[in-house]
Amino acid sequence: MAMNRQNLNLTTPQYNKLIEVINSLVTKYNVEYIYCFGCLNEVRSAASCFIEDVTIADTHYFLLMLTTDITRIEHSVQDHVTGAFPEMNITILVHAIETVTNEIKQGNRFFNAVCRDGLQMYSFNGLRLNTDFPNLNPSTTLSRAQKHYEHREGMALGFLQSASTCLEHGYYNNCVFQLHQAIEQACIMVIRIYMGYRSDMHNLARLINLCRCFSDEPFELFPRKTAEEKRQFQILIRSYSETRYKDEYQIDSADADKLFTQVVEFLNLIKILCNNRLEQYRNEVPTVISLLENHPAEPVS
Repeated sequence: MAMNRQNLNLTTPQYNKLIEVINSLVTKYNVEYIYCFGCLNEVRSAASCFIEDVTIADTHYFLLMLTTDITRIEHSVQDHVTGAFPEMNITILVHAIETVTNEIKQGNRFFNAVCRDGLQMYSFNGLRLNTDFPNLNPSTTLSRAQKHYEHREGMALGFLQSASTCLEHGYYNNCVFQLHQAIEQACIMVIRIYMGYRSDMHNLARLINLCRCFSDEPFELFPRKTAEEKRQFQILIRSYSETRYKDEYQIDSADADKLFTQVVEFLNLIKILCNNRLEQYRNEVPTVISLLENHPAEPVS
């Protein structure tokens, strides 16, 4: 059973909001194309005897920007949209157009899907991206995803084991740093398996937000809604640099223990998500492959 591609559509208000963001980016950077490849809508309503009915809508946009810049400017671009449009939730990926066109030719799933099926919000010449989109081989998709899973899962579990040892011996700063690394590896793994995107970002908030393109479950384990949830998550975020470079930065046993429990749950969830997706890929492989596997050729004597 092959998974159908989904073309993205936005409402008129959503489109108009994004146009403001696009205009800001085009003014500031050397932009060739901008695509919207995801839009997550959350609508909450409240009613009681004491207030009028209230409806709150929250939207998260996922963008890909192609530039003529060879150097990576993704952090600068993300900081710009976050600062200029604080009322909007935007995750933006930025790559050189030459890199993207080469990746498309080589069968990169992510860039193929976004540049072919995503909503093109801007083009420097008013035209579509001038490239051919190859048909992707399901067997190749499966083998690449399986290989990546086996590598990254080992990395994530290794960091988790290191964190466990540090926690047991009272090295709490080291423990939380290792937990950060475990989450990072797990996110890189599940993003690659679901989206075919090779992420090299270290920011856990951005990684978990990017996971929302295909599942809200990773985000729900680190929701960052209450003050305590935000404080705990900031301990993880800051551990990447501050545990190594700030002598006065100290993490206590209670925080380390609680975060360790959360990360164990997080890795278990990611493993389930990855295995579910891998099973979908196996179902996409043509029947002839399965027949060959079930009836291998006799060895040559």
